[in-house]
Amino acid sequence: MHKLALSIILIPFLLNSCLDIETLTIINQDGSLERHVGLTGDPGEIQTTGFNVPREDIEFWEQTTDSIEKDKASLKASRHFASIDEMNQSFRVNGGPLRVQIEAELKLLKRLFFTRYRYMEKIWADLPGPELPMDDYLCMEDIEALLLRDSHPEESLLDSVEAKRLERAFESYLDHKIFEDFLLELDAGVRAAGISRELMQPVQDNYDSLFSQLRKTNFQNDNQVWQQTLAIYIDTTTIQGIHKNNADGFRQFYKRWQFFEEMIMNGYTFNIELPGSILETNSINVVGNRLSWKPEAVLLFLGGVELNAESSKINPRAIILAGALVFLILLVTLLRFFRKAEKGPD
Repeated sequence: MHKLALSIILIPFLLNSCLDIETLTIINQDGSLERHVGLTGDPGEIQTTGFNVPREDIEFWEQTTDSIEKDKASLKASRHFASIDEMNQSFRVNGGPLRVQIEAELKLLKRLFFTRYRYMEKIWADLPGPELPMDDYLCMEDIEALLLRDSHPEESLLDSVEAKRLERAFESYLDHKIFEDFLLELDAGVRAAGISRELMQPVQDNYDSLFSQLRKTNFQNDNQVWQQTLAIYIDTTTIQGIHKNNADGFRQFYKRWQFFEEMIMNGYTFNIELPGSILETNSINVVGNRLSWKPEAVLLFLGGVELNAESSKINPRAIILAGALVFLILLVTLLRFFRKAEKGPD
């Protein structure tokens, strides 16, 4: 459920385009890594995406861009990393506010006959807006149940009535989070403009009504539709003063929720390749030593997505040498035995 029954407050704002984003991390035997990132979709979206793609260190990446159709293009970027620390540094410089964050961990356990590889990659984004406890609306188990019903309906225990109830609960959570975020910017504009609290009292008195009206409009965009709704409660001059004194705050409010919307409209495929045989993983799609994850996009904002895998690579050289040593010891032992047998008893 990549779109997870989005709140009605976002529906008029939805973009027609989205991106298909695919990553591949290859762990080499020596602990170095290869990172490949591919994006397919609208050319403008590719250039402005909030996903963690090469930007600040683009000079270190090999990059190709192809035009697939009139309004569809692809971008591919690849880079070799000498260590996990070097790759994490790239993730950090290409992350930041209103961007997807990535952090990886690689551990090598070297033994005489094998090397064990443990790799973890976490991908997440910060959900915009003020802190608002989700438990007042629904819990993560509810969201996971909704996602399961959407992706594997035959395995779901939710009936249609309960699914609708949970969808409405999630919509309500997003509605209130966006509205509370808007009120913070509104309050900042009020304070910056030096407007008395008495003038804003009608807004406080009509909180539920204002919330109900604004959630039915696309108020978190550059057209500033919210000003028309507020004019029901306070005069236009006061509203214009609020906006003028916090214009940047309202723009940032718009960008925060635009980032959220763009990211959950994308499709994601994350791949990992490890040396040797796979021992353990939380992926349900394993082909040889390649593992794939196709998480629901909204999970990036709800704690993130974690990719875990462990593999073991046999060291054939060490085994051959050990075998040769055992053979040599056996040969020496036999030679001594035969020589002793030839001499006979003293």
